[in-house]
Amino acid sequence: MGYYNRELSWLSFNERVLQEAEDKSVPLTERMRFLGIFSNNLDEFFRVRVASLTRLSDLGAKTKAKFDEDPADVLVKVGAKIRILQTRRDEVYRRLKKEFNKEGIEIISHENIPSENLEEVKAFFYQVLRPKLVPIMLDQVSEFPSLGDKEIYLLVKLELENGDINFSLIEIPNSINRFYVINSSHGTSKVIYIDDIIRFKLSKLFRTLNLKHVSAYTIKITRDAELDYDDDFSKGVMEKMERSVKKRKKGDYVRLLYDKEMPEDMLVFLKSKLKIKGKSNIIAGGKYHNKKDLLSFPSFDKGKLSFRKKERLRHPDFKGEDSLFTVILKKDVMIHMPYQSFDYITAFLREAAIDPFVKSISITLYRVSKDSDIIHALINAAKNGKKVTVVIELQARFDEENNIYYSDLLKDAGARVIFGAQGLKVHSKIILIQRKVDGLSRHMGYLGTGNFHEGNSKIYEDLGIFTASKLIVSDLKKLFSLFENAFQRTRFSSLVVSPFDTRIKFSELILNEILHAQRGKEAYLNLKLNNLVDKQMINLLYQASKSGVKIKLIVRGICCLIPGKSGLSENIEVRSIVGRYLEHSRVIEFGNAGNPLIYISSADWMGRNLDKRIEVSMPVIDKKLISELKSYFTLQWSDNHKSRIIDADQTNPYFTEGEAEIDAQQVRYDELKQLL
Repeated sequence: MGYYNRELSWLSFNERVLQEAEDKSVPLTERMRFLGIFSNNLDEFFRVRVASLTRLSDLGAKTKAKFDEDPADVLVKVGAKIRILQTRRDEVYRRLKKEFNKEGIEIISHENIPSENLEEVKAFFYQVLRPKLVPIMLDQVSEFPSLGDKEIYLLVKLELENGDINFSLIEIPNSINRFYVINSSHGTSKVIYIDDIIRFKLSKLFRTLNLKHVSAYTIKITRDAELDYDDDFSKGVMEKMERSVKKRKKGDYVRLLYDKEMPEDMLVFLKSKLKIKGKSNIIAGGKYHNKKDLLSFPSFDKGKLSFRKKERLRHPDFKGEDSLFTVILKKDVMIHMPYQSFDYITAFLREAAIDPFVKSISITLYRVSKDSDIIHALINAAKNGKKVTVVIELQARFDEENNIYYSDLLKDAGARVIFGAQGLKVHSKIILIQRKVDGLSRHMGYLGTGNFHEGNSKIYEDLGIFTASKLIVSDLKKLFSLFENAFQRTRFSSLVVSPFDTRIKFSELILNEILHAQRGKEAYLNLKLNNLVDKQMINLLYQASKSGVKIKLIVRGICCLIPGKSGLSENIEVRSIVGRYLEHSRVIEFGNAGNPLIYISSADWMGRNLDKRIEVSMPVIDKKLISELKSYFTLQWSDNHKSRIIDADQTNPYFTEGEAEIDAQQVRYDELKQLL
């Protein structure tokens, strides 16, 4: 069997993000921000995947038998690809600077601050920056300071009049926007990094020294982000997680980025202090690091430089209704974010919080936004006497501290907080509300593909279904009972739940398609995922392809399946859509001999989602919603604006077939708007 390497496939996905920064049809400011997304993605890749490969490589021969490739060899390939992508990113950045110049916006350095703006920049330095700058004199400390991997630093070379050379370290404050804008009276603007404002007045930070020359070079490190979450269940889950998060902040260094203009003596000094393993993880770069800060590149009052804002659409089924419950108790309702408003989910909880007939609310939380309206609604419900049960995942990577904070707030309000399930992450996105009128209980639920995160809902494409279906809510009751009762195994009649059923159920349905193909019946599989990695599922797709099942895959991120390979996967096509919104929904459609079966799911097809997490896939029963989802997949498959072909060489060519240009994200918004 053949598979793409997971890490290289992920880098291929990030290359598609970089393509958005190169795309001249994307507004300039948004292109700059795509560079920020690319860089932020790469930082996380080093913190997690490169760190893991480095640890595996350290084990040597012990790991080779367990992996298709030697981790050390993969690290070499990964390093080579990253260097190519970073060179390309830097070239894109240079081109964007030139294009901004044409719009009257110039990115300048400390060396070319206009004379008429010198006093303004000096004032900003002394009033805003200077109070936050505390140079560390490295010749005066016994140990090299511990560096954070979300920060950037200036390594300063101090050449004294007496011939001595000392080094100093300055942390660039991340509490201040990285970019300072100087506006002129004649309509032009200049943007300067605060790094350069520090360079501009650098000598003033060391004015008590007898300096001959001073120079500064940016450095950035990346740490191993793996949490040390042991199995000592005698300690509280919260206590262990808090301790593990603190350990992460002191994880091993796995990457050093440095200014390629840095003198050799400074670089030798730095390498000796940081002790980073692997030459490929010590990377020479440009003058500015933490390009992820380009995510907050300034917006200018020029409409063509940014995406035009779109109003969040209302849902026609809720139009004119004061109560969401009234509608949901009659029929299933599907919302499509970010096109339609996430507020319906919050409103669902708010209505439950004040409805005198609602007895209980149960919800799973993986990621929530800062100052979350979801959390506020749950707290209000608990204060109003509702039984509120919150299953919160403390191991949501990089959101652990936020989730610990909200756990305390919810407990203080009287909610019951359950910290997931032993040995399993809870990744499902579900709500269950119990309402009792005249002694008769009715339940309503919500199942989605995306987190209950207001911020992400504005840029993530996701689906969610409100339902009062007896089969669905009965299974939701079983699932929350499982959380509340020490994870006792149960059987689900409708929902497909990992780690119990997902692999088995979807494997059976693929095998069913194979039987249909062998009998000459209609056999196909349409699958939309974020990641396709699991080899068992890939092998089944290969088997289905060889049996004549037509398979269309839309995979945004990692895809380890190789399509179009003779004798293996010639009936499989794979595309990836990367555009204004992050495609995040998971939709699975089995042809089933002309009687399609469709699911929406929280789960990607990766080992962890199938076997090591609580994930939920929901069968879509309503015929109208089935038709809508089929139409939606067809629309995405027709996209010839932002769709790339995943081919055997991972070159990411755009799919351009079709007489008229189709931007699936724009068309979907227009379709939903026309329903109002």
